[in-house]
Amino acid sequence: MFVAEEYKEMGQFFAYALAFTVKGDNYVA
Repeated sequence: MFVAEEYKEMGQFFAYALAFTVKGDNYVA
């Protein structure tokens, strides 16, 4: 489903951004 794929990618980006915000400088990709 197109919408599901778009949401999945956005979700991954949001999760990455959230983790970076929470852990800050201690976060390493």
